[in-house]
Amino acid sequence: MPNRSKAPSFTTSFDISLGEISQTKLSTGQTIWHIPADDSEITRIDVIFPSGRRNETRKGQSRLCIKTVTEGSKNMSGDNFNEKMDFHGAVCQSSAGMDYTSFSLIAMKQHLPALLPIWLEMILNPVFPAKNIGQKKNLAAEQLKRELAKNSVVAYRELTAHIFGKDHPYGYNTEPKHYQALNSEHLLDFYNANISIAQASFIISGNIPKKLDDSLEKFCKKSESQASISKPILKNNYSIIDREIEGLQDNQYTLRFGRRLFEFDHDDSRHFQLLNLVLGGYFGSRLIKNLREEKGFCYHIDSTVDTMKDDGYFSISADINPENVQATQSEIIKEINILRSELIPEEEFRIVKNYLKGQLLTFIDGPFAKASLLRNYLVKGSNPLYFNSLSKDIEETTREDILNMAIKYLDPEQLNKIVVGK
Repeated sequence: MPNRSKAPSFTTSFDISLGEISQTKLSTGQTIWHIPADDSEITRIDVIFPSGRRNETRKGQSRLCIKTVTEGSKNMSGDNFNEKMDFHGAVCQSSAGMDYTSFSLIAMKQHLPALLPIWLEMILNPVFPAKNIGQKKNLAAEQLKRELAKNSVVAYRELTAHIFGKDHPYGYNTEPKHYQALNSEHLLDFYNANISIAQASFIISGNIPKKLDDSLEKFCKKSESQASISKPILKNNYSIIDREIEGLQDNQYTLRFGRRLFEFDHDDSRHFQLLNLVLGGYFGSRLIKNLREEKGFCYHIDSTVDTMKDDGYFSISADINPENVQATQSEIIKEINILRSELIPEEEFRIVKNYLKGQLLTFIDGPFAKASLLRNYLVKGSNPLYFNSLSKDIEETTREDILNMAIKYLDPEQLNKIVVGK
């Protein structure tokens, strides 16, 4: 019998790596990443294109384009396509990011021969029917109107507009009128200029059929999609502001601090991620303990790091009782200044490191989680195999590294501040 008076063993030594993945290149030039899981009955196929919001010529164009690709192709209506997918229990997803576009098919392995051709046909030969586009753009405009009633959304949009510039793809704000101004021709223009099978990458995860690569290669060979994707030069017009804006919610204010940072692959990225966790990046962070648990100033508070292919930003966000706005600002600055002047206690640093390693484990929990992780690396122009060294990097990070990051990047005088309330 087990000795229940004795606690189970505890370890922080894990194999945090992508494990069994492989990479091949088709004769047509596309790269395929494989993440096998033979015990699964499901296959997931992701196709990724290196174009997104940064390639728009009209605001809202990329997002509406990608969300309406499956409304109809040259050989099949959107309704017929959806019926076939539903009948076979398949799931189709799409994503329109700043730097990329992706489509996913998730289905039982035995249904792939029937589903793969029509899925590829749909996403590579869309026609954007005018009637369907009208419905989609009205829905997108109404959804955005509802979002703009939230103080937190207004604060986020104002902050990123000033961090990157109001004309920068990472910073400009789409309005409902921009969706309403789009038509089928605009969406087809974006698609033809930016979605090319010649520029695609594939990730196949789960139970991988033996001849799936051959099927994809045959389709790539006969595809007529050969768009030459433009790579616009991003000009950043960074400015620092301290602004109060009237919002529509009168029961709470939203406070945002933030600043421009660096791209995904920057040398300081991994150290700064640990600093962010200490400050406000998890439930045991300093901002949450101080402002939410001890003082009760905030409904919500956190700090985040968002890195794109060519840039990034750091922000602190808090939803606050109106009477606590000034006190919250003061406490946030106080916590930042402590990080800029004192080394983190060793026990706190150990907890944060273990938390981050636990997060890394969730990123590789199963083949589909790994596929999402790979996609995140690929769309930012990074090598996914770098993930295998993250655990070692975390262990080697010192308290002095975190102090230096705070001194370098968290000068309160260099932070934008936005307050939105009524």
